[in-house]
Amino acid sequence: MHTSPYKIIALSMVRNEQDIIEPFVRHNLKFVDFMVIADNNSTDKTSGILKELAKETKRILVFERHEVAYTQAAFMTSLLQAVQSTFFSDFIVCLDADEFIGAKNKSMFVDALSTIPRYGFGRMPWQTYILPKGAEHEGAENPPSSMLWKRKKEYENHFKVVLRLDGALRNNISLSAGNHIASDIEGNMLPSIILEGVPLLHFPVRSVKQLTTKSINGWMAVQAKRKLNGKLERNEAHQWRENFERAINGSVAEHLSDASYFYARPPGNVDWTKDVEKKDHGIHFMRKYSDGSFAEPLALVAQGWDISHGFVSKPLPSRFVEYVNSRANRKYANDHSLAASIRVDVPLMQFIADMIEPQSVLEIGCGTGANLSVLQNHGVGELRGLREKDTKDTIFDRKYLSCGDYSKLTEIRRSFDVIMCMDAFTGLSDEQTRNITGCMARAAQKAVIYLDGDETGNRLAGKSGSLQQVCEYWASLGWGLDVAATLSARAIASLHSYRRDLLIFRPITEVGEIGKVELDFLQSIKKMVFHLDAQDHIVVANIFDLEIERYLSAYEPCALEDVG
Repeated sequence: MHTSPYKIIALSMVRNEQDIIEPFVRHNLKFVDFMVIADNNSTDKTSGILKELAKETKRILVFERHEVAYTQAAFMTSLLQAVQSTFFSDFIVCLDADEFIGAKNKSMFVDALSTIPRYGFGRMPWQTYILPKGAEHEGAENPPSSMLWKRKKEYENHFKVVLRLDGALRNNISLSAGNHIASDIEGNMLPSIILEGVPLLHFPVRSVKQLTTKSINGWMAVQAKRKLNGKLERNEAHQWRENFERAINGSVAEHLSDASYFYARPPGNVDWTKDVEKKDHGIHFMRKYSDGSFAEPLALVAQGWDISHGFVSKPLPSRFVEYVNSRANRKYANDHSLAASIRVDVPLMQFIADMIEPQSVLEIGCGTGANLSVLQNHGVGELRGLREKDTKDTIFDRKYLSCGDYSKLTEIRRSFDVIMCMDAFTGLSDEQTRNITGCMARAAQKAVIYLDGDETGNRLAGKSGSLQQVCEYWASLGWGLDVAATLSARAIASLHSYRRDLLIFRPITEVGEIGKVELDFLQSIKKMVFHLDAQDHIVVANIFDLEIERYLSAYEPCALEDVG
């Protein structure tokens, strides 16, 4: 398989990190090619900051995760599998928002990664920065720049995982809580090596506000996990409990220095003249979307309590849920099931709404209007659909759905920010397919999104239907393939056709023509042998509602080993 254009990818799950999230992203992007960040119920400005950074850098996938229980290990394992089965990277770096890669430069970082055993993992050792007595409140000014003191010795060794996959799929890997260890499915730790020259600069305790919020919300999450009978790892949450007790008795400020020094290690005694040292970490950045302040704890804790009791926005409108529940098993006389027209991947639609930010969307072949309904639920204001047959069975408001034979479409009379065509090309001739795509290219402003199945590619690009010819065809219409957006959308989708065939085109003036490395990589994915039962009626409401392991197992065994 051809090399991925994104060889080193960072995976993160964050929550309420508005004080440090911008420097975290800007610094670590100097070392990794792409970042995938799950925002786990943030109620401060974290989500907005991340979305702005994603638009600016074009090297970040940000998505929302709505889960209260502290189930980091299971989720991060699913995220690893989902991302690797679309990006096929060489290395996966697991990072929290308070962790900064400490290599001197990217070249030295890559050299260190090359020492990791194949299909094993590297262990980046923590180097913890703290808030010393007498200067404990300086950290809140502009973290991490305002934090220059560190523990001389870590005492207990803590590491973060860097997996070496060399572009291969490995569906037998499991990450531990905290991403400290990688094991096989039987619990055996994978071969590993300590990356001595690559410390992980760690800033876990930064201010009274941050520690108060982190402790209360963190302990609530652990309790939620216990209610679900989730197994807690040894010492998994001892720091949550200790600092939670300090928060409720009002002594966080009094114990701030101690909390920072003894983070993730048993309490004891510290000599502030001998056990810490001042060391410039060399992290330099410029803020554009944040000022380094932390949000008010009371508001964050109250909102966290709200979420823990289920008071969160629903991924699907109530009308949608009622429709699916009442009609999912009905059959039409012509053997086309109504259920088959209800195929919607909510995380994918939310990605379109958040990352492209369309004000208007047209979907050709919209069926019941399921996708349009979800986009409306995520804030898109003007939505229109085109379908072949008029029917009372609709999820979206019928007055915004036009009916007609779109195989005869010659012009779209107005412009839309985004035009989608997920399944409408089936059964059309070459000329009809080109007519529709031509109309889409002329009327779209921000993005064109469609599925590039083998049949569609053949119609657009001749009998070979190669992706190169498809991209050349779209380039002639003024559109270039947005590789980062395409892979990002595939990574968070669960419906198999979306994960395999989805393409996102943007104006070629913004993204340029696709490069040879990217093109060869995407074409090699399409050549991988893949077997999976068709998905008919299915509604994916939340990220990874479907088991990603099932998608991985659809690749032939040789593909799992030979893609590297």
